Amino acid sequence: MGFGGWKSFVYLNINNNIKKIVMKCLSIVFLIFTLQSYAQISELKKNKMSTELTIDNWKNIPCTKNRIATKKDIENGSAVFVIENAENKPYKIDLPKLAYWNDSENNIQKLVVIIQIEETSQGIVTGYKDFDGNYGAGFLYEFKILDENEIENIKERK
Repeated sequence: MGFGGWKSFVYLNINNNIKKIVMKCLSIVFLIFTLQSYAQISELKKNKMSTELTIDNWKNIPCTKNRIATKKDIENGSAVFVIENAENKPYKIDLPKLAYWNDSENNIQKLVVIIQIEETSQGIVTGYKDFDGNYGAGFLYEFKILDENEIENIKERK
């Protein structure tokens, strides 16, 4: 291969890498846009839920288990997000789960109840409700799911 062929090969590889990066960025932007569009619905859910979430009743919160969430799940408060036209699959875990969400932007941990988990091409996306009645979403690696001993310790401190 001459020098010109080598440059073409490098150029094509760089273009393919850039294309992959751009596609990944577009996927992430699409995911964020989808989650933000459902944030408004989450606000409606916040107002519809009449029972206050407490450390004693968190296991009774509606959630989406072993399936992909639908818009109806959003409306009834059992899901936080719906990602349409994607090849998501449910993450195999018993829900709800009590967890700490690591808010890296504000450098705090917040106690939440995980009500939805789906595997996406961008990662494992997790929907939650906090004890102030707010809904949110993040990637599973941002959460520390609590075991029964940790939950009992929290109940004793309250």
